Amino acid sequence: MVGYFGDNLSTEEVAELLLWRDANGANSRLFRQLHTIWMSIPNMEQLAKYDKVLAYKKFMECVHAHQRQRRHRRVMYMMRYAAILLVTVGVFSYLFYIKGQDMVESRFADISVEAPLGSTTRMTLPDGTQVWLNAGSRITYSQGFGVRERNVKLVGEGYFEVAHNEKLPFHVNSSALKLRVLGTKFDFRDYPDDPNAMVTLVEGRVALGSHADSANREYQLQPNECAVFEKGSKNMTIQSSVAQASRQWTQGVLMFHDTTLREIALTLSRSYHQRIVIADRQLATLNFYATFNRDEQTLTQILDALSATGRIRYKLQGKTYIIY
Repeated sequence: MVGYFGDNLSTEEVAELLLWRDANGANSRLFRQLHTIWMSIPNMEQLAKYDKVLAYKKFMECVHAHQRQRRHRRVMYMMRYAAILLVTVGVFSYLFYIKGQDMVESRFADISVEAPLGSTTRMTLPDGTQVWLNAGSRITYSQGFGVRERNVKLVGEGYFEVAHNEKLPFHVNSSALKLRVLGTKFDFRDYPDDPNAMVTLVEGRVALGSHADSANREYQLQPNECAVFEKGSKNMTIQSSVAQASRQWTQGVLMFHDTTLREIALTLSRSYHQRIVIADRQLATLNFYATFNRDEQTLTQILDALSATGRIRYKLQGKTYIIY
């Protein structure tokens, strides 16, 4: 059939193949299916490298070695049809080997992993990279991840311990930032409703930039540095940071260092999957220093602690916590 589809058969061979095709419905269906596959492949010049004559010869040698005593006509017909199938399977296996990665990458949906509100998730990417996702976060990567590229998309916050691979740099893209690394540990935060996006480097080195920067400038981070991108002004600043503190959330610790009440409310809302509203806009800009443990303290206990400062009060109305 390969020779027929490629117009490489003699008149006698064509007649013999068509006779086989029309012998029964099963043969006819197989012929049509293989012809459909053949016609759907856009680039056939690679077939020239496949030696179907040699494949047939090797197949015949194997058959003769094991069945020298069985040479009657029925076996010869079976051998002939089996050889046709062998060549066909070999050709399409070769084509799928060449095109397999492209087909997988283009025909299958990307893989997404989410950490629901109120919980965190730890996962291992196909290349061995460890990722912790904070509450309300999602990471997406392709079926070909780790083979041709190492690109991920992040919504929310993730802490990464990237497996080293000089040939395949690791890229993280969010709505605001793009980051490139070889092998390192860092925290990447970019929630859609946060005013800032930030990357804190724990170990190694990273280069990052903003999608909004038409000049495509890259900023190099060293350990214990944090890049803060202000989404409103499009400004990027690099500042010193206690890098280990940025990953405390992976162990259930919520650290607020000169953090606005608005940001605290957003973090608590995601961590406990509860609706929190700040009734007074002026209160939203108040800054707090505090450390809590999500696994050991309830939301009510944390709000009680914040209220003990005398700067805010709160009440539960229905299923909504209102800070005033």
